[in-house]
Amino acid sequence: MTAGDRWSGNPRHPAPRLQRLTGETRTTAITLALRERLERLERTIARRRLADELDVIAHHSDGSLRAWPPTRLRLRRCEN
Repeated sequence: MTAGDRWSGNPRHPAPRLQRLTGETRTTAITLALRERLERLERTIARRRLADELDVIAHHSDGSLRAWPPTRLRLRRCEN
């Protein structure tokens, strides 16, 4: 029995379903799924880092950022 046979016989394994839905080879379907998941994780980590950096900036600020975020009116004036 090959790995492919074990996968196709296991209803919980997503590879055969992904392959059928996409029409891609199993290797391609898995590789693309892994890349997409990795990209999502990297974006999440980057957002967390940015949030942490902004928290540090806010913590060290002298309170001059209390007017943040600017109102729409102030933003419109700046854009014109």
